[in-house]
Amino acid sequence: MFLILIPGAIISYLSMKSIQEKADNQKVKYLETVNLVRDKLESELFQLESNFRNSVIDSLLKQEGEDPPLKLLQAAGKKNPAFKNLMLIGNNGELITSMTTLEVSKVSSSKNHINRELRGIISEAEKAEFIERNHFGAIDFYQKAIIHTISQAEGYTLSRIASHLISAQ
Repeated sequence: MFLILIPGAIISYLSMKSIQEKADNQKVKYLETVNLVRDKLESELFQLESNFRNSVIDSLLKQEGEDPPLKLLQAAGKKNPAFKNLMLIGNNGELITSMTTLEVSKVSSSKNHINRELRGIISEAEKAEFIERNHFGAIDFYQKAIIHTISQAEGYTLSRIASHLISAQ
């Protein structure tokens, strides 16, 4: 009996040792794979950011006309769908976003005076919201903007007011 148990115990021990080594090797392989995927994603994101930054700089250098930042946001949004809700800070510290500024631009061109006035109000609201961190001031400007908005832009402005009422509390 003793002669049977000792070889069985030795074989069991060696089998367990082999299984443990395989598990350790598998763990090392998985960690290497995870690190490789992480590094690849990081380099892809870095490349995407670099290309985006270079294209924005090139676009800024080439932009001419009445409202270059708005055109830049439109072009950047079309070229780079990975970047949503872009924001730029203008020369005078005004904030130009792809969200609100582009929505305001959709207002019909026959009401161009209202469109310009609305853009000014929205710019002031964004300045209060993002630069000054004055949520109540931003709410006041967005409320003024409601008076000048129609259809889809009105709904968007109302949703911005609601989100700031929540974040201001």
